[in-house]
Amino acid sequence: MSTAGAKRQGWLAALVVVLAALTLLPAVPSAAALAGGILLAVTLGNPLAERTRWLSRKMLPAAIVGLGAAMDLPAVLRVGVRGAGVAFDGLHYVQSVTHQITRGEYKQRFKLVRNGLISTLPSVPA
Repeated sequence: MSTAGAKRQGWLAALVVVLAALTLLPAVPSAAALAGGILLAVTLGNPLAERTRWLSRKMLPAAIVGLGAAMDLPAVLRVGVRGAGVAFDGLHYVQSVTHQITRGEYKQRFKLVRNGLISTLPSVPA
């Protein structure tokens, strides 16, 4: 690598570190941090790819979870069930969700609860 190329890589590495540190500020929304990281990686590449590979595997799921931090959780946790029969159709609340991720496979188990057996709604809203 030439001296100019090494210098450019040094500047890019410094830029990646500074921008990564800025994304930790509370004023930076998760969506902006994630979009900025993708934009930086696509346009300029990652000069620290070997050093950041492990960290990115840990931080990307945290960023995705952070994207949901501003959601209205009671609305998100309410789900509609259709086609399970009169006794089970209707709105339920998510009590727990378990995710199992392996190579080539994703399984999700969830537990739904509600107060009562038969729905009080004539149909589940879309």
